[in-house]
Amino acid sequence: MVLGTLGFMAPEQLRSPGSVDPRADLYALGALTYVMLTGCPAVKGATTKEILASIEHEAPVPPRQIDPSIPEHVSQACMHLLAKDPNARFRSAAEFAQAIQGIPPAATAAACPKCNAPTRPNARYCSGCGTRLAEGQPESPRCLACGTLVGDANTCPGCNRTFSPDDHRLQFTSGTLAGMVVRIPQGIYVVGREQFASRDQQISRSHFYAACHNGSVLIQDAGSVNRTFVGGQFAGLPVPLVANQEFRVAACAATYTLRSRRPSW
Repeated sequence: MVLGTLGFMAPEQLRSPGSVDPRADLYALGALTYVMLTGCPAVKGATTKEILASIEHEAPVPPRQIDPSIPEHVSQACMHLLAKDPNARFRSAAEFAQAIQGIPPAATAAACPKCNAPTRPNARYCSGCGTRLAEGQPESPRCLACGTLVGDANTCPGCNRTFSPDDHRLQFTSGTLAGMVVRIPQGIYVVGREQFASRDQQISRSHFYAACHNGSVLIQDAGSVNRTFVGGQFAGLPVPLVANQEFRVAACAATYTLRSRRPSW
């Protein structure tokens, strides 16, 4: 569902409402700043359809072209916030505040490109939203039930659930969890953002149910906001995972794999 105040909505709110992040708020700040500087809205149109088209496709006239008394660096800073591409905007409101004061950007510590939270040296994931930060060797697999790093252990050291000889895994390939690997322990439990990325608001606190027993895994959505999909279908009822099938939680897609750890004799 598209939600927002017409005239202050970022283009991504129209294209992909389920993946909006704080950069949409920066766009709204730019739209408000534009009105304060020029007395005119940043988007044009007499009808809702025309305004939505303007948001997505038309760049506003720079404020300085409307009022030459507006300093160039202030005009540029405002336009920087109104970029159609979220990656082209300032990383934070603090950077915008510096820009309108004419302060050149200073060297800053490493920060997450998605939520701008400070990151630790050599970190692979953002501690704030779970975004994959760097390529390299995959991180040790995590337990799906509790989020603890488990490697190839037979029992999770965090929740004490056991892993069956048929090793069930989810390899995330897109979204904020890209690169993460989780192993599915036996039992029935509910999974949400605490197991993946505690501050990722796209993943509900109780997102889906998982049931692993006798070599099979069933998935069912737990009433989440952004839903759970198995093989492209909404998992409103228990759905079995099939090897090499896509599993999706919110905007994060993973491939389900199954490999046997049973002795060959």
